[in-house]
Amino acid sequence: LHSQAQVLTAKRLNLPATLSLIEQVDQLRLRLREHFQTFSSDSRGVLLGLLTGDRALISNQDQQLYQQAGIAHLLAISGPHVLLAAAVLTWAFGLILNCFPRLYLRMERPRWLLPIFVLAVLGYALLAGWQLPAQRTVIMTALVAGLAWWRLRWPTFKLLTVAAAILLLFDPLAVLSAGFWLSFGAVWVLLWLARRSSETGDDLPFTQRVWLRIKQFVSLQWLITLGLLPLVLAVFGQFSWVAIPVNLVAIPLLSFVVLGLNLLGLLLWPLLPSLADQVWQWDLWILQQFHQAL
Repeated sequence: LHSQAQVLTAKRLNLPATLSLIEQVDQLRLRLREHFQTFSSDSRGVLLGLLTGDRALISNQDQQLYQQAGIAHLLAISGPHVLLAAAVLTWAFGLILNCFPRLYLRMERPRWLLPIFVLAVLGYALLAGWQLPAQRTVIMTALVAGLAWWRLRWPTFKLLTVAAAILLLFDPLAVLSAGFWLSFGAVWVLLWLARRSSETGDDLPFTQRVWLRIKQFVSLQWLITLGLLPLVLAVFGQFSWVAIPVNLVAIPLLSFVVLGLNLLGLLLWPLLPSLADQVWQWDLWILQQFHQAL
């Protein structure tokens, strides 16, 4: 349902003296949106969406472009986005931890880093708007961290099933969401493919090992596309035939290069805002070239 409204009267509300955690995160998201509005590039909406999941600045033209290219799923904050951000923060904390090696005599290094990693995943998922794929990532990360802490092992599909059950326990209506089925469906296909693939290539020379990883990535893309094809057709009623070749370029470019610079800008923003803006300008230039190629 599309509608338009006009404000007739307004009353200013006094903000409480202390804001809750969710309200503070929402204020940070709003400040980031207002800051990105100062950028002149047409790609600013996509860059903000990749950083916080806020799609308010994404133009209809860009949304249509991503849908036609079959990469609209990259605009949602998913597992790789959250885990990359958490990995960067945990790595930085690990460097600090290495300055105090006596701590490792009390507890081994992974047990120091596991809670930090889970908290980083939770924090970035909140910053990203707590979307359903981010919720799945938080739940599965917490489960894996708990199993690692207690040195237990679960079958991978049991882990996925328990994560789905926990999510539905708190949000039963999520079962009606297309995002629920696509998110868990994609992970199910990935786990199934991971069990089939046993070739690691650890004993191969470097160049052959790189070529093997490229072949695995290409085969993974078309297998996961075929695996999700029935679900995509059932939910959306359409499928982009250029999705496979476009995803081969878009996934590493957006999920690592663009997102990596995006996170670097976010980390620099509180301390060095001018440098952060420069990093974001480089990121916007990369996105503009990518959009023109699309």
